[in-house]
Amino acid sequence: PAFKAGNVEDWTKLTLDGSQLKPEAPLEGAKDDFPTFTREFLQVKWRQGDPIDLYIIRPKTTEKPPVMLYLYSYPSESDRFRDDKYCERLTKGGVAAVGFVSALTGQRYTNRPMKQWFVSEMQESLATTVHDVQLILNYLATRNDLDLKRVGMFGQGSGGSIAILAAAVDPRIQTLDVLDPWGDWPDWMAKSMVVPDDERANYLQPEYLKKIEPLDP
Repeated sequence: PAFKAGNVEDWTKLTLDGSQLKPEAPLEGAKDDFPTFTREFLQVKWRQGDPIDLYIIRPKTTEKPPVMLYLYSYPSESDRFRDDKYCERLTKGGVAAVGFVSALTGQRYTNRPMKQWFVSEMQESLATTVHDVQLILNYLATRNDLDLKRVGMFGQGSGGSIAILAAAVDPRIQTLDVLDPWGDWPDWMAKSMVVPDDERANYLQPEYLKKIEPLDP
């Protein structure tokens, strides 16, 4: 379906137009204080059954730092954002790092049949995560400790695709750094090692490709 039942979210659009996602108050988790940075863990939620683990890592050298969003490829987890050395490297230049994972990935892959995964549900995976990026920026804009006039995004693999798509519709993202983004869907589906050979024919069907055509970076 183009719309997700119960959440009223239009997967055919990159913008939030036509979607009625209502953010709940964030649930605050652990706060870690280190000599050069602070790390905050919280959960944000605007979709039934899909809370998002969000990490906000702020350098102590800058009072109101610019923001870099980090989105790694399916099937990544959030472990790296709990790595103290990694967080120290991210914030060394005085920029805050905001990390999360995409839809149907890591902690967000719950209560789904095993046959449903990131690629089989590619329209949902891409569209909802592009929506997530915009809603995360909306939340960050409500805080007074980050500079939302200076925002960039790093994306790798599927995260790179999502970063490109999100930047195309949200002018707050002024800088992109992408590594091996997925795209050119007919060619990618035919050749990518991410796609199991026994499922590949399903993703080369015209009906499937038509649904993800508007979501090609």
